[in-house]
Amino acid sequence: MADVTGSLSIKHEKAFYTAYFDRNGWVAAELIQYLDDLYRAEAAEVKILKLLGYTLRMSQEPPQRKADHWIEVDLAKRLLITNSELIRKAVKQESPGEDEPYWEPALKRIYGVLDALDFTVRLR
Repeated sequence: MADVTGSLSIKHEKAFYTAYFDRNGWVAAELIQYLDDLYRAEAAEVKILKLLGYTLRMSQEPPQRKADHWIEVDLAKRLLITNSELIRKAVKQESPGEDEPYWEPALKRIYGVLDALDFTVRLR
């Protein structure tokens, strides 16, 4: 699973903030458990930058869906669109398989955050 790529894109107002992971791409899905911090922040842009770190790319256009695990979050619409198996397992409240690097408490927290924030999740 180390060679799996990932991306996390967060739309805030008119900008898309995107982080790409060339390795361990499932980490992009694990970051969803911190979405609630964005809604509590006084300056969402600052929290987005802290969440995504130095791998962040900003643009006015939505990013390409080219990673093995891609996640797109629209903060205003409370919408998450993804092809991530980790998010799929979290939403369906399934346990990770023995060969998967996912941490079960992270899956539960992701589900809890998405549920508490009343997110719509679209799995691709």
